[in-house]
Amino acid sequence: MISGQDKGKIMRKTGVIICLALLTAMASAKQQQAAIKVQQKAFAAITVVDIAKAAQWYQSLFDLALITDFQSPDAVVKGKILSNNKLTIELQQHKDSVPSSAPADKPYKAIGLFKFGIVISDLDKTIAELKKRHVIIRVAPFTEPNSGVLNAIITDPDGNMIQLIEG
Repeated sequence: MISGQDKGKIMRKTGVIICLALLTAMASAKQQQAAIKVQQKAFAAITVVDIAKAAQWYQSLFDLALITDFQSPDAVVKGKILSNNKLTIELQQHKDSVPSSAPADKPYKAIGLFKFGIVISDLDKTIAELKKRHVIIRVAPFTEPNSGVLNAIITDPDGNMIQLIEG
């Protein structure tokens, strides 16, 4: 039988362990916060090479949750829809996808969309966090001459460009 004094020691130790576990969980959650905080609602659909890798990248940077997985009946297309209250990303992986014929250094030469943009609140802070996470910054922060708005361009693992617009 455990004495009252021993029960008190066990309770204190248990309390300390629970507190440490909670602090560790809180610190981990803080580290997992979105690197990019989107300010205005946005949507993009993107064809990727490796849907699992792309989904992990978008989820970790934008704090997106998996809404749905889908696949065509013939299994030619796999898809995921990721979302939070500001941003929805639809990823698709097609068996027969081919790279753009535009030169890698001039993706704007391809017909069709070559980048998408999102509005964020603090570009300098965002770029600092992205550098820590080893995200490719394709175009360093620059001020758009007509609007005076600060911008930068990053790329996802497949080279798709995302313009970050401070607003």
